[in-house]
Amino acid sequence: MSISQKIYFNTLFFSTLSIILAPEATHAQSRFELGASLSTMQYEGEIGGRFPYIYNDLNNPTSRVRLGAGINFGYHLTDYFTLRASLLIGSVQAADRLLKPEADPTVLYKLARNFSFRSSIAEVGVVGEFYPLPVLFKRYGQNLGRFNPYIAGGINVFRFNPRSLYLDKTGALYWVDLKPLRTEGQGMPIANAPKEYSLTSFSFPIGIGVRFNITENTSIALEWMNRTTSTDYLDDVSGRYIDNAEFDNFFGAGTVLADQAKQKANFPSWLNGVHVNGFLPTEPRGSLNKFNDYYYTTSIKILISLGKITGTNESWIGGDKYLKCPPSRF
Repeated sequence: MSISQKIYFNTLFFSTLSIILAPEATHAQSRFELGASLSTMQYEGEIGGRFPYIYNDLNNPTSRVRLGAGINFGYHLTDYFTLRASLLIGSVQAADRLLKPEADPTVLYKLARNFSFRSSIAEVGVVGEFYPLPVLFKRYGQNLGRFNPYIAGGINVFRFNPRSLYLDKTGALYWVDLKPLRTEGQGMPIANAPKEYSLTSFSFPIGIGVRFNITENTSIALEWMNRTTSTDYLDDVSGRYIDNAEFDNFFGAGTVLADQAKQKANFPSWLNGVHVNGFLPTEPRGSLNKFNDYYYTTSIKILISLGKITGTNESWIGGDKYLKCPPSRF
């Protein structure tokens, strides 16, 4: 490559980078924003979900909707790219018993195994939002209206804790943490025992949304975000069944912990007192780590700019000649 070509490509690269990252002075007042969100949360994994052919061969209602709430802090790098830091608190749950009984062998199997869980989720992360319309409207000399769709992606760290209802010998039901029960032999001194899993994991959110500018400094947004996680134990189900006798050996025969572990690890065998077909030691209990669990949210947000936004447009979808200062940034 000649010296002139190198100079050309270096100039092109840094010019492009500066266009993407350089802020626009006309909007310095409205670069920061605060937001709050209310979300519905659902899970997809071995116990259930609504998307067939991903984890489950059933499009079933075992994953119930839960609520979550969050806050976020955003910084507008340009008219078309925003970084936001966010906090979300909520929970997910699913239960085999929610399936409608029918002759399908898979339904009968899941009803017999009787898995269930509920987990709190607390996540923090950073997400980038890309808004294509400001780029297109500027290019074609149009003013941006009140609606502004976007795509988003980023990375989160989240804390979870799967729990399940335990039926004790008196007939009482109460919640127990599943990780300490080592339901698949995690960390136990047995052959081929899986490692203990961490209750802290990463997730990789990606989604779409649309913002609507209400006033010069207030907007609302509707967003759907899917989060693929780095764990297959959000529901405490991943590997294979182990012999229920191993729980007696580890926790002590006749102890409450041993009974809890046997009931939550292999309900049909606990109920019958012996291992039954389909739930024998070494048979698959989960996806065998082929797929990690994930959860998704549908959120409505209210966003407040920390500075007045100059250049207001009353148009809903654009169409006016482009102004020197575009309307509400997003």
